[in-house]
Amino acid sequence: MPQTARLPIMRRSAPRLRLKKGFSLIELVMTIVVVAIAAIPLSLLVSRHIPSTFAMEDYARALNLARLDIEQVNNTVYAGIVPTSYPSGNYDISRAVSEVTSGTEARKQITVTVTRHGTATVLISLISRIAKNVTYSLL
Repeated sequence: MPQTARLPIMRRSAPRLRLKKGFSLIELVMTIVVVAIAAIPLSLLVSRHIPSTFAMEDYARALNLARLDIEQVNNTVYAGIVPTSYPSGNYDISRAVSEVTSGTEARKQITVTVTRHGTATVLISLISRIAKNVTYSLL
């Protein structure tokens, strides 16, 4: 019997799995849920932090205004230190002056109080004492 050439039998190979090129809907939903669970505590933290930031900004501005007034008092002659009140932007500044005597030396106690304009809530209150015959200066 003559030999015939055998042709290789073409087998059908198992279909190749397609490569995934994206996310399924379930994976996307699960990612959104995980991100939401992580974002809730962070949003609560931020929402509590914002009011305290504004309060600290108020306090810092009030402190700077009070320091400025105390510096103005330090650069005023002793007899010119008098009680006063005046507005400064959104704040009201009031200066109370009282005589304090210890022994023979006369001194004045100056209390500078800063409040928000139109409220009675004290944001900051600074106290300083000035002696009659003392000169303040920088070398």
